Amino acid sequence: MLLKNHKMVSIFIFILLTLLTLVFLEFNTSYELISKIPKIIYNQTGILFIGTHNYEHKDIFITFKLFEKINKKFYMLFANKKWNHWLEPFRPNNIEFIYVKEKTVECISSKLLLGENVIMFLYHESDSTGPFYIIKNTKCPLVLLKIKKEIKQNENQNFKDENNLISNHYNSSFKEIYINNFMSKFNVQIKKIKYNLSKFTNSKNFIEELKQNLYS
Repeated sequence: MLLKNHKMVSIFIFILLTLLTLVFLEFNTSYELISKIPKIIYNQTGILFIGTHNYEHKDIFITFKLFEKINKKFYMLFANKKWNHWLEPFRPNNIEFIYVKEKTVECISSKLLLGENVIMFLYHESDSTGPFYIIKNTKCPLVLLKIKKEIKQNENQNFKDENNLISNHYNSSFKEIYINNFMSKFNVQIKKIKYNLSKFTNSKNFIEELKQNLYS
């Protein structure tokens, strides 16, 4: 009986250590900043940051590592899903989560108007017009966070390995997302964007142009 219990404990410890190792490897995602950080990030408040979201949790971990180096407070917007709540232990002290429940546009607009900085992600596949109305309500400074995976070219053929394809919840399972992005390296570009808004600006056209800027 004691031998059996010892074996079970050993298996449990092995599984736990394996999971912790995988989490550690995922959290310590390697990235290179390929642009200068705009001075506005240090000099102004009430900034809306919108990031690409092709790589799911990788985008989030990279954003954590990038923004924890900036001596300012940030709010990060998430869907109110349990797996997003699981990220709480990994967030830096200067980032606080906001979960989408109701009246999200009003909530984020209020934060920005009070001088708070907000980070959100926008999927290329998303048709949400929320960012348009947030920007329309606040006329806030807008900074884009563009995250791209480094492409590994096959040495003998001039095409991209299938493991380099974009994998997010729109086209892949959790397993595929994890495997396709595991131990990948990423490039990050931060870019301040000027925009024009009038009472005639169409929300969908604005979002399409925004996504074009994000994902080009």
